[in-house]
Amino acid sequence: MKDTTQIAASIVLEITQVGAALITLSTFTLSLTLLLTPIAIFCIAYKYRVFELI
Repeated sequence: MKDTTQIAASIVLEITQVGAALITLSTFTLSLTLLLTPIAIFCIAYKYRVFELI
């Protein structure tokens, strides 16, 4: 019984760790996207303003 409980606990722990890693990764990706999107929009707008000036 003790072995089964330990195995179950290990599985739950691994799933939790994988879930935490995925959440961290998605949060990081989301933060990066939110950070880079305004920069990308600014760059595109700046590029077109340069074309308008020429």
